Amino acid sequence: MCVPLALGANARAAAQWTVRATGVAVVMRHRVDAGYGIEPSSGAGVGAELVVGNGDRLAVRLLAQTGSLDADGPGAVDRDVAEVGAELDVVVLPWLTAQAGVRRRTYSTVLARQRWTTLHVGAELRLPFTETGVSGIVSGAVLPGVWVNGLDQPDLAFAVASGMEYRRGRASVAVLYGVERYRFPAGARPSRREQMAALALKVGWSVTR
Repeated sequence: MCVPLALGANARAAAQWTVRATGVAVVMRHRVDAGYGIEPSSGAGVGAELVVGNGDRLAVRLLAQTGSLDADGPGAVDRDVAEVGAELDVVVLPWLTAQAGVRRRTYSTVLARQRWTTLHVGAELRLPFTETGVSGIVSGAVLPGVWVNGLDQPDLAFAVASGMEYRRGRASVAVLYGVERYRFPAGARPSRREQMAALALKVGWSVTR
């Protein structure tokens, strides 16, 4: 009699859906070196994430973010940034999550609009520091597909991030610092290196049904 009851309880637990909505505030630093010196810019943005998970193993993450970058040096120009994305998270171990997704980013200036589409594959390590809900987070990803209008595909593209998160009940607060780097090969034009760094504050709330 106990076995069917246990199986039924496990099935109900596995069928639970968790929805987490997160607000994001971010400070960004952008650098481009297209062979004529570094063009730095910086600014701030806001965004939102929605994570929908089924049980403890699988989750889909949707995100949107917008902001502005102001020129910080000669050659740089002011630009607006907008980004949307989708990601699949698979929990491999309690502390390790495999991730894969796609993002679409647009840089807009008074002169032109540059569109980026990226595919990423990576992993996130979550290490609990204490029993009070504080965890350290380290993540990394390679970007095997990067398409930018007007540029060839980069021969090097990766992203890394680290930070801390505090969870208590349904609420969560996280601070994360991430860096993306791209190296475009030389061809008809000089080689190009580009970097986006961001410090993000995330405040979330989850509901389980």
